[in-house]
Amino acid sequence: MQKLIDSISGIDLTAVQPEQLCRKHGTFRCNSTGSGRDKKYSYRHGASTPIGDIEDSVWKTAAEAVVKRDGLEQEVTQILPYVSFASDTSAENRISAINAVFSGLYKDTLWVSFVEYNRNYHPELLTDAELVEVIPLCCNRLGQITADRLYYDRYSQTIPCPYCGRFSPFRWPEDVGEKGGSDEQDEQNA
Repeated sequence: MQKLIDSISGIDLTAVQPEQLCRKHGTFRCNSTGSGRDKKYSYRHGASTPIGDIEDSVWKTAAEAVVKRDGLEQEVTQILPYVSFASDTSAENRISAINAVFSGLYKDTLWVSFVEYNRNYHPELLTDAELVEVIPLCCNRLGQITADRLYYDRYSQTIPCPYCGRFSPFRWPEDVGEKGGSDEQDEQNA
């Protein structure tokens, strides 16, 4: 069983590293006191992390402190649009963004937005990544994804489109001629 952390004093904010606060999944506990009709229930929501099960409000306080301490606010702001959901509140989206930064999501070549995000914010990460040019059939435009992502999606034979984000079948650039485009466009260009 993981160590329960229900107070900010249970975390050394001067030494804790961002990856130690990375949320693996949410947790839930139901506590009861008393008996019979005097029985009272309370609920605890938390986050399972490498250092223990941290109560949600404590995790938020610790995470914000680490973001401020390590100067990660700009990274959190940059990654926010890539990990946000319209149905979530702004607070939930901020938690997702902080967790994405703490987990190093933007360094993961399997991440769907790896090429787009790092082209804008960390071009040095693209120099080490093996990029592959493909033409997703949904948008029918030449785009790049990582070779790792292509290999990961090999059985579904679809890729995340670099333009619209949908998972789509794809073609290789050499399959449609030098200029790309659809078969009809290739015939018109001939």
